[in-house]
Amino acid sequence: MTITGKIGVRRMVQAVLITTVLFTWPVVAMTPSRIVAIGDVHGDVDALVSILKETGLVDEGRNWTGGDAVLVQVGDLIDRGLKDSEVLDLYMALEQQSAAAGGQVVVLLGNHEVMNLMGDLRYVSNYAPFADAASEDRRQAAYSEYANWRAHRAEVLGKPAPSLTAEDEQAWMASHYRGFVEREAAFGPEGKYGAWLRDHSTIARFGDYVFVHGGLSPSLADHSLDSLNEEIAGDIDRFDGIKASLVEDGVFLRTSTLQEMLEASRQERDLLQSKSSLTDGERDRLSAVKDLLGHMKWMSWRPDGPTWFRGFNDWKDAKAQDHLTKLRAAYGENVRFVSGHSVMKNKKIHARFDNTVFLIDTGMSAMYYRGKPSALEIKNDGIAAVYRLSGETFIEPTVMDAPQATRPPIAVVPAVNPRIWWDAKGQPLPFRTDAEVMDFMRTADVVSIEDIGEGVTKPKKLLLEKDGIQMNAIYRYVSKTYTAGDIGLQEARDDCIFECAAYALSGVLGINNIPPVISRRIDGKKGTVQIWVEHAMTEKDRRKKGIQPFDPVRWAQDWQMVEMFDNLIYNDDRNTGNIIIDQTFTVWMIDHTRAFRAFSELRESPEKYLKQIEVGVWDRLQTVEDLSIKEALQPFLQSYEIDGLLKRRRNLVTFISGLIDKNGADNVLFKW
Repeated sequence: MTITGKIGVRRMVQAVLITTVLFTWPVVAMTPSRIVAIGDVHGDVDALVSILKETGLVDEGRNWTGGDAVLVQVGDLIDRGLKDSEVLDLYMALEQQSAAAGGQVVVLLGNHEVMNLMGDLRYVSNYAPFADAASEDRRQAAYSEYANWRAHRAEVLGKPAPSLTAEDEQAWMASHYRGFVEREAAFGPEGKYGAWLRDHSTIARFGDYVFVHGGLSPSLADHSLDSLNEEIAGDIDRFDGIKASLVEDGVFLRTSTLQEMLEASRQERDLLQSKSSLTDGERDRLSAVKDLLGHMKWMSWRPDGPTWFRGFNDWKDAKAQDHLTKLRAAYGENVRFVSGHSVMKNKKIHARFDNTVFLIDTGMSAMYYRGKPSALEIKNDGIAAVYRLSGETFIEPTVMDAPQATRPPIAVVPAVNPRIWWDAKGQPLPFRTDAEVMDFMRTADVVSIEDIGEGVTKPKKLLLEKDGIQMNAIYRYVSKTYTAGDIGLQEARDDCIFECAAYALSGVLGINNIPPVISRRIDGKKGTVQIWVEHAMTEKDRRKKGIQPFDPVRWAQDWQMVEMFDNLIYNDDRNTGNIIIDQTFTVWMIDHTRAFRAFSELRESPEKYLKQIEVGVWDRLQTVEDLSIKEALQPFLQSYEIDGLLKRRRNLVTFISGLIDKNGADNVLFKW
């Protein structure tokens, strides 16, 4: 067994063999006897622990129980999710525990680790775990340092001294959350996480298996694996040296982000290049800023480098063999590659090119990708993809006529659908349930009310505050009744209370794509208050900007549920402005003030738009008793509105049953 370069040992997950033919072959001289490899975690410690427990690598207390197994984490432990520090703490502990038990945890650097070590914080979602009682004082001190630096830089650059206003300070604070200063220190060269990550490599090799975050490009086949590791480690050292030098020279601050460092470096370069002669110190500084500005050519940032390369996923079969021939010539005829970085669209581990490449990023971050906790297990001359809570027995790959071994059946536990809400500053709220969110909206003080400037019903944006927590919300207060002459109905309403009805009905059916909402009187007007979906855009904006979903299959399924729900509630006013898409590309339905009509027929020609339904929602749509629906909706709807909905429910069941008969259950029913 050989391990390339400096390796950290990390955790593994267990699941079920998904394709016996695809994932079965004899492995020559495979040592150790068991390796578990895990793809990108992105701050979801709960998903990580669930798969570690299922593979038998940790117990309920998150302690190592894997014995002499080797756990390989192929990078991207952090960013996008909420629990970066917990993921890192867990791996640091398991690294020591596994070594004491004769095992090993190998943690590799991914592009997100490199980004954080070099100050690129674009994908950090949560600074709160790094904050403490003194954080506000540190943040204020950091702003004072920033203000002084701005004045000094203006003088150096020959520009007027800036006159920073209260609005400037507020803007700086809005992008430097509580915990920002502490997190920067923690990822610095001497910080708790920074020092530990800097002691890890990008590539590891066991026998014929090469583990890497992104991949290995044929363009770099003249590099040994050791040299690639050394070059990326050198890049990090190089950055640390440049930053320390330029901070000392006042070009930027220790707390500057990479983007801020680059902008300051451009200004410094232009200033120095405008001079007719330079001192030795200025020449050194010019060399440093030029080096930093060229960082995209460093191995750690190159698109064909090990942390960023996506060829293993993108290659077409026709040309892949030429690429693989170069890699085999460089790294061995029987070499096989295990990588993450590219999220698989169907959230399953993929084997490509006759089992030469294994792509194991299944998007396990529940918050961002809504994928599957999974692992690749290499054991006893075979390999298998395993998934958490598969409800199946793990099957050992067989060699020759060896008897098949089995593990105990995996217990099926209902999956938790995490709902993460954000405060007015873009940080996670401390609420774990919708009920807690709704209680806050009922009892919090209204700090401000402002016009949104959109929508016929003129909704308002509220800023709510309680116990130091601030939340944005949308307040609607429309309530109108129309006669038959207005819209052709016996009686109909345009009412904000339908928001509460839509939320209640979605809960009965298990759809969960409507933000929590409550009824509340504000400034004497009775209306509804619904949490504001932060980090989001409307479908109108998405189309205008041409932004594509990262999971087209799930995207199409979400839209099918919108079609189903709008037919069920007879929503007259669905448009691209009242579909909200958050940063995970979850679809949220809002604005149902023109719904719940008395019609018994479905809203529009369903055969044109409605083709599928989620299997759990389909089951509830058929089986939930009328009485349960009535009890959920009676606080919000008139009896004729409920009667119309129940009739549409029966018609919808008839229609979907016909779809299943015509197209087959496999083509109509899907599972989230």
